[in-house]
Amino acid sequence: MTYTPLYLNDLFSAENILKSRGFHVSEVGSNSELVIKNMPLPNLQFGLLIVHKDTGLVYEIFDAFNLRKELREYIEGKIVAPSSKQIIQLIDHPDFQMSRQAFSTTFEWYVGEMMVRNFAGLSSSFGVRIGDLFRLSSSTSEPGDFDVITILRNLGVAYFECKTGGFDQDKILKCVERSVALHCEFSIMFVDKNINKSALVQMLTDVRYPMLNKNVLRTISLSNTTIFIYAWMNCYFIDSTGDITSQLNVVLRINEAIKTNRHDVTAWSVDNFKDLGYDVNNILVNNL
Repeated sequence: MTYTPLYLNDLFSAENILKSRGFHVSEVGSNSELVIKNMPLPNLQFGLLIVHKDTGLVYEIFDAFNLRKELREYIEGKIVAPSSKQIIQLIDHPDFQMSRQAFSTTFEWYVGEMMVRNFAGLSSSFGVRIGDLFRLSSSTSEPGDFDVITILRNLGVAYFECKTGGFDQDKILKCVERSVALHCEFSIMFVDKNINKSALVQMLTDVRYPMLNKNVLRTISLSNTTIFIYAWMNCYFIDSTGDITSQLNVVLRINEAIKTNRHDVTAWSVDNFKDLGYDVNNILVNNL
């Protein structure tokens, strides 16, 4: 008797879920683009995560900010030789790719993989290209490029824009435009450095959130905790130098709170959030 293995990340792939919603995925990232060329990607077979040892090593490195930073600095030539045993093991691999682009692409893979492993995402794809999306700022239809698309357990779509370097106002607006065009539940700017509050406020002072005549930037945290996120409507900013898991917990919980209460989150007062166990501070409110 033979059977066909049930790979859940194929059944619930970004391509299939988006296809069911009328979107056409024309391209997804390839494992040939990662720091270990053709690294075996994990599969969820019958609900069990199957991970190759090379994949486990890469995930371990990218999941630790200090190791990830050391690898990036080695690839960029800022350090001559790494000291961490995991980095040495990686660069000694016969299929290691000494490429800054491969590093960035692997960071995208890691972000999606983390959502599957730590937050029960059904699947995740990186380097996703989708045809015929409406571009709000130019009123044209053109392909959309998405760093990471994660299919959540409720079949909602989350979009991550991954920045291993800097970001600016234009990159934020393009991130939000893509999220709106793809009807995502939320978008996240996943920044691999400390987020400067003053710089972020300056970037967003004179713009409005696409489709809304509002401009509200907030910090949000769970009550009685020190971990917080920046939220520009339903676009969130994650500082990957900090506690990623706790920050993403805030994003996922506040996203559910917003959906449950079925009205514009920008209309909520600070007390509304407080009643649900969230500490919120408005740091920019500008109705243009």
